[in-house]
Amino acid sequence: MKTLITALTLAAGLFTSAASAQQTQPAPVPATPEQRAERQTLMMTKRLHLTPEQVEKVKAINLKYVNDAKAMHEERKDDKNAKPGAFHDMKQQKDAELKEVLTAGQYTDYLAMEQKVIDRHKEAHEKRKAEQAAPAETK
Repeated sequence: MKTLITALTLAAGLFTSAASAQQTQPAPVPATPEQRAERQTLMMTKRLHLTPEQVEKVKAINLKYVNDAKAMHEERKDDKNAKPGAFHDMKQQKDAELKEVLTAGQYTDYLAMEQKVIDRHKEAHEKRKAEQAAPAETK
C-alpha cells in the first residue's frame, strides 16, 4: 500500500512539473534573414551536392532574396493594393539566378525539392482549413 501511494505521488509530481514546464516555455524567436539564408544554403548543399564555389554563390543568392522577401513583406503589411504576384515574380527571379549557378541535374532536383515544399504547405493549409471548419459544422 505504501508503495502504491509513493508511486501515485511521484506520478502526480511528474505530471504537474511537466504541465508547468509546458506553460512557461517562451515563444520561439523568429530566425534572422542571415539564419534563414544559411539554413536554405545548408539544405541545398546537402541535397544538391553543391561544390564549394556553388555554395558561396547560392548563399549570396539566398541572402539577397530572403532580405528582399522580408522587405516586401514589411511593405505589403499595410498595403491592401499590393501586387498579388510580387512574391511569385521574385521567386522566378531567384530561380533564374540559381539556374545560372547549378548544373542542369541540380536545377531539376532543386525544382523537385521546391515542389515538395509547396505541396507540404498546401497540405498543411488544407488541414488547418478543415480543422477550423469542423467546429463550425458541429454547432
